[in-house]
Parts: sequence; C-alpha cells; structure tokens
Amino acid sequence: FAFTVTNTLVEPGTFTVSKAVTGDFDLTDPAFADTEFTVSYSFEGGSDSFVLNADNDWSVTSIELPYGTAVTVSEASISGAPVYVGWDQPTWSDGDQADGTAIITIGDGTDLALELTNPANLLVGGFSITKSVTGDGADRVPAGTEFDIEYSLDGGITWLALDPIVDGDTVAGPADL
Repeated sequence: FAFTVTNTLVEPGTFTVSKAVTGDFDLTDPAFADTEFTVSYSFEGGSDSFVLNADNDWSVTSIELPYGTAVTVSEASISGAPVYVGWDQPTWSDGDQADGTAIITIGDGTDLALELTNPANLLVGGFSITKSVTGDGADRVPAGTEFDIEYSLDGGITWLALDPIVDGDTVAGPADL
C-alpha cells in the first residue's frame, strides 16, 4: 500500500498603508509637516499600530502575518494637524466598511497595497459684535454715539476696521476667516 502526501506551503504576507488627502488640501502642504495619522489594526490573536507622517513619506508596511488572516484596520487618530482643517470620514481602497474601517485578508507571500484617504476641508468662521453701553456712566453717553471697531488677524500687527457701531446695534465681521 502506497500513498502520496502533498503539503502546500503558504508564505506570510503584509499590507502597506499609504495616505492620501483630498478636498481643500493635499499632503504636500507645509501645514502638514508635523501631522501624524495613527493607523491601528487587529487580527485574531493580536493588534498593532503605526504612524503615517512626512518622515516615512506617508506609507508604512505592517508586520508579517499568516496567510489568510483577517485584519481590521482603522485610523485611530490624527495629531499635529492645523486647527483650521476639518476631517471627514476616511475611506479605504480595499475592504472599506463605510464606517472608517476596512477588513482585509492577508495573501500568500504578498503585500496588499491599501490607500487611506481623508477628505479635508478648510474650516472657516466669522464673528459679529454687539455694542452695549452699560454701567454708571452709560447715561452720559449721547444717543447715537458711534464707536469704531477694529480687529486683527495677526496678533495685533495689522488692524482692520469694521463699520462704526452705536449702542444696541450689531456689526458683522468677515464670515470667511
């Protein structure tokens, strides 16, 4: 009686996450020089994380994982980004779950390329000022007295004027700061 056994060997694999930003910004913007995107991943029996930043050219490869391993990846945090950047939900080029995560499967000796894309938008806002004359001397201020209002966007180096304002009125500043 003779028989033949054939063992098929499989190699561990990896995945590489590369970062992309769309919308009002891209990663070449000097404002992102200190920005870091932390990517977390988990699999049966473990978890790990790594950081995507300008120093690693926005791309990192995972540790080797066994063939067939299901891996859940997510963007855990963004740090060092300018406060005027708003982030929408990230998407993944493969295995995207429409909730900011992706589920991928490790191939036989392969490296799965994943792109993590963040839509980024410029956060703008504005202000308005309402003048209210109060206190013990309020009755000494003639009705209709105009008050000049100025604001600065550079720490007081340059001052910009708004329309004069009287007691009880409101003046709007720029809406796209």
